[in-house]
Amino acid sequence: MARFNRSIGLVDGIIVGQGLAGSLLAHECIQNGLTILVVDDKHKTSSTKVAAGIMNPLVGPRLTPLLQDYDAIQRLSKYYKALQNSLGASFLHEHRLIRFLSTPLECQSYRHRITRSDGPKLVPPTQDWSHRCVIGEHQFELHAVPQVDTTVFLDAMKNFLMRHNALINQRVSHNDIDCSEGQVNWQGLRAKWLVFCEGAVGDGNPFFPEKKFKNAMGHVLKVRMEGMPKKTILNHGKWLCPVANSDQDFLYGASTFWNQTMNQQAQSIRGHQSSLQSFLKLPHAIVSVHEGTRPCLAQQRPFAGWSQKHSTIGMINGLGGQGMAVAPDLVRSFCQQLRVNKVIKT
Repeated sequence: MARFNRSIGLVDGIIVGQGLAGSLLAHECIQNGLTILVVDDKHKTSSTKVAAGIMNPLVGPRLTPLLQDYDAIQRLSKYYKALQNSLGASFLHEHRLIRFLSTPLECQSYRHRITRSDGPKLVPPTQDWSHRCVIGEHQFELHAVPQVDTTVFLDAMKNFLMRHNALINQRVSHNDIDCSEGQVNWQGLRAKWLVFCEGAVGDGNPFFPEKKFKNAMGHVLKVRMEGMPKKTILNHGKWLCPVANSDQDFLYGASTFWNQTMNQQAQSIRGHQSSLQSFLKLPHAIVSVHEGTRPCLAQQRPFAGWSQKHSTIGMINGLGGQGMAVAPDLVRSFCQQLRVNKVIKT
């Protein structure tokens, strides 16, 4: 990759981390004509690389709307389609989603949801799934559910940053950051501001001591099988999502688990494997197991703002398991703060 020219002096901003939040913020800044530098450790700590990228309109056993606005899914699809065009890559896919409900709470939520006139209409599946999986007591089908292939997205964004000579593969130590005279200095590079988009490793960031993290461990199984339709997501509390450009590979997403020991994590993985075995009736093989730590704050709300002690140090973090859905609005909010500070011109 091209070397960043440190001799240019003062840049507008430094972004630490090229995961989802850091990538979207970098793209927004460059599109607004800012000179920025993204410093990333080759995604070693990014949860985006193991995320499914599904933007399910109704989540959890209570079938809670993903976002307050029922039109949000359409807005998100439009946003990521525009981003595809800007980056010259194809990473957004739309699937049908089949939800299988078994627990009393899920079934109760379903009976309540079908009586409502607002929100997506829950229709029965258009085909019988009983020969492929355990279908539960109730089932419904949703269409045009967006999903971002996070691997393709991160690679496309990396290429975009390299074309703008705006990426360094390096780890940032908090001790190397100096805030003085209204600027940020890092290893000889001066910037008007620096924003941490570190994900789970943001826990313990000395510039944000008041932010308490409650990170969650997530596991994803790569499964290989035949006989499962493509462009279809199955959800029985855990999701089974197709892998792009493959007719046989799928990702099986597990729930998150808080503050586990290594032994407990191993037990969780075995539990997910057992859950998959109980759910699927088709012959299948688990090809690999991937894990990642989802960044969550103790108050379970994401944050996009500035340090209480250093007005030039910012942070976007705490996206949790719905990062693809919440990150665009968080980045817009943060960029609005930059506009207020006249960093981004209106």
